[in-house]
Amino acid sequence: MVKRPAHPWLLLPFLLLHLPSALAAPGPQVEFSAAWERLLAASDTLAAAESSLEQARGKRQAARDLYLPEIEASANYLHLDDEVTLSPNDLLASTAGGERLAPMLDGLARSSGLSAAYLDSLLTSTVAEQRQRSVALHGNWPLYAGGRIDAMQDIAGAAEKEASIGVETARREQFVTLANLYFATALAKQSLDIRRMSEQSLESHFDHALRLEQEGQIARVERLRAEAARDKAMVERRKAERDLEIAAIALGRLLKSDTPLHAAERPAINRPLPSLPDLLTATVDGGPQLATLAAREEQAAGLAAVEKGRYLPTIALVGSYNIYEEDDLTGQLMPDWLVGVGLKMPLLDRSGRGGNLAAAESLLRRIGHLREQTASDLTVLVEKTYRLAAQAEEEYRGLESSLRLAEETVVLRHKAFAQGLGTSLDVVDAELFLAGVRLQRSLAAHAYVTNLARLLAGAGQIDVYLSSSEQHEAR
Repeated sequence: MVKRPAHPWLLLPFLLLHLPSALAAPGPQVEFSAAWERLLAASDTLAAAESSLEQARGKRQAARDLYLPEIEASANYLHLDDEVTLSPNDLLASTAGGERLAPMLDGLARSSGLSAAYLDSLLTSTVAEQRQRSVALHGNWPLYAGGRIDAMQDIAGAAEKEASIGVETARREQFVTLANLYFATALAKQSLDIRRMSEQSLESHFDHALRLEQEGQIARVERLRAEAARDKAMVERRKAERDLEIAAIALGRLLKSDTPLHAAERPAINRPLPSLPDLLTATVDGGPQLATLAAREEQAAGLAAVEKGRYLPTIALVGSYNIYEEDDLTGQLMPDWLVGVGLKMPLLDRSGRGGNLAAAESLLRRIGHLREQTASDLTVLVEKTYRLAAQAEEEYRGLESSLRLAEETVVLRHKAFAQGLGTSLDVVDAELFLAGVRLQRSLAAHAYVTNLARLLAGAGQIDVYLSSSEQHEAR
């Protein structure tokens, strides 16, 4: 078989390696740090967490007001069926010695020349008018409530602390979500580039095989293999385009963009992996998970204190001041103001204080068990994620030699096929192997950056991740 000279198109796969990322589907691109700032401003999850914090602050302020006195104004208008009067006969009839005093009233009537009934009407007093109007101020200032007010303060403070931790938790979770979607878009973009390079290389191989078949230098089956490989590469490229579209739409929705967004950065092994002990300390001991449980434990302790306070007396300073009252005997007899101290001691109630106290103490024990389990789970999660990141880094670097081998093999297989020393199947296998190695390295880089983002977010070191990203961009 006559040897044919190598064609310039054999260099196409390597020229494609140096083409810009514009090979991927066009669209607005965003840097990771800019995407994070945009997410902080647009995230409904973060906004909801902030609203929960504002709600907790309002409830804490309301709990502080329990220390203040309670003053209320009251105004009443009453219409009686008749005015209330008190006659001498009514008074004598209501007293124990009224029968013995009645003759004295009769004697007074005879001496004055008046009838007994008329004298009784003259001496009748209006105790209350038919219309009763009054305006008064009433005050109540709790001095001691069995420790329940202090307990409510503790509960409200712990609830505010939990809400504040919830904001930080939401912030870290949103960072991990962004990293996953952002680098999923970048991975889809890389995959599309690789699929396009593979498709164009196999397209060139098919054109070459078609010419060789027409010249009678290869069998028809060789051309069919080249065509099948080209068509399959086309299918894979179209699938990669759909995957990129979906990823870009998801990223755009996350960042509240009207159009799909593409990642301007590619997953790369450019950020160092922190030490495992430091990550464990920052995530387990200083993380929001255990801090949230600690805040809930404080609230449970406050609930127990409230229920214990129901067994203790309540002491309060009370007072009242009459601003306006009817000018009748009742109004004249009532004092204009009064102050005093009141004590109320519950002896038997139906609030279920015993059961509520037992439930609060049970909740305290439950939270203690949850803290131990959460610490154990976090330790396992951090160690697992750390090892996944380290494994991805090793895989990425370990595949470098395989990538060089695959690139060299493609060159040799194309040359051998052009010279009649190889088959189409050899070329296709070499192209597929090269594409597989590239994809595997891209997946390893993606696994590294996403697991690293999860580790640093859990450790509260988001700024470290962002600063390393900016340094990489500067280089």
